[in-house]
Amino acid sequence: MLITVSNCGLLEEIELTRQNMVSHGMEFGFTHPSTLQLSVKLDKLMNTFSMDTKSGEG
Repeated sequence: MLITVSNCGLLEEIELTRQNMVSHGMEFGFTHPSTLQLSVKLDKLMNTFSMDTKSGEG
């Protein structure tokens, strides 16, 4: 896996979204619609990161 400077910002966004999702889930519940919305956002960010790092391997 190759982590580039451009991926560092994405990693920061992933971590911030993860922290927001967990704290929101603790306050409102992990099945609350807005918690699930953050989970979907996190999934998309992680998929983007995964695709970026895979494309950099070859």
